[in-house]
Amino acid sequence: MIQALIVDADANRAKDTEFSLQQEGYEAKSSRPGHICLSICRRNPPAIVLLAIDFWQDETINTLIELKSSSQTKNIPIIILSSCDDPKTLIYSLDLGAHQCVQLPIDYCVLSARIRSAVALSKQIRQLEISNQELLQLASTDALTHVYNRRHFLSQSNTEFARAKRYGRELSIIMIDIDEFKAVNDRYGHAAGDLALISLAECC
Repeated sequence: MIQALIVDADANRAKDTEFSLQQEGYEAKSSRPGHICLSICRRNPPAIVLLAIDFWQDETINTLIELKSSSQTKNIPIIILSSCDDPKTLIYSLDLGAHQCVQLPIDYCVLSARIRSAVALSKQIRQLEISNQELLQLASTDALTHVYNRRHFLSQSNTEFARAKRYGRELSIIMIDIDEFKAVNDRYGHAAGDLALISLAECC
């Protein structure tokens, strides 16, 4: 069941929206904008936030800014519920990171479809980010020892050399060689050689 948080300074309107979404099958609850909303989203992030903004200079816009500025809440999709048809409200909200805008009064069947679409898109984006992180990890680490590989070293060393030069600091590099490593492979097999590399990496 999709968790939806309705954020509205108008408590009666918020309760009406909450009830209507529950009728549509959502786990909905409501909150006032500001610190209460931010606390809820950080403690137990909902699948989506429905944020009621009556006009583009509404103070509730600060809640949108706070939600999109925090690393804990920036990925929560937000649909703006607007009671006015001023294009500034739409443009400003979308520029600040809202996914969609819906004008009041609400057609809850349409809103429900928009919620499903926004939540599905948000999940796809999160999965893509996870996949990209996994690919980056695979590209920069050694599969056997799980330490950073030569590619990462060359990339990071350029950064560290530049930092040392910029601040006039000394820079040290330690090189480690395993004596008689070939003999370990020849006598005990490559599995033992792999274990030696893993043990050395863990010690380092």
